[in-house]
Amino acid sequence: PYHVPVSNEIYLKGHKKVVSCLAVDHTGNRLITGSHDYNLRLYDFHGMKRDLQPFRKIDVPCGDHQIVALSYSPSGDLILVVPGSCQPKIFDRDGREEGVFPRGDMYIRDQKNTKGHVMGCTSGQWHPTERGEALTGSFDGTMRLWEIGR
Repeated sequence: PYHVPVSNEIYLKGHKKVVSCLAVDHTGNRLITGSHDYNLRLYDFHGMKRDLQPFRKIDVPCGDHQIVALSYSPSGDLILVVPGSCQPKIFDRDGREEGVFPRGDMYIRDQKNTKGHVMGCTSGQWHPTERGEALTGSFDGTMRLWEIGR
């Protein structure tokens, strides 16, 4: 039912397994992809050469955890990387790690009394207008709103 006009099409190579998530920055210039091969690939459409290779390859940024969600901040300068572990990470727009979220204490029964997720994360997204806020979800049944300060 939807007829999306396609004027250009390219085939981006870079991952060895299924691409599980992607995010485009608000300007449409940059793309980040995450995969079940545990890796991230960053593409810059304005600086891309004919070989269509990513400008940055980040191999295994979250250990042996598949990447399940990616999100650019509203300003486009930070990237939320959500692996299948309980600790999402923040990267800058050039792929340098800026920080990691705290791990929760799995021995505390009441999840509101622990500082982070205790089971693997399933989703994550930046707040659409607030640069310093992100939301993550987890198999532990919690959604956590994080305030990210620089």
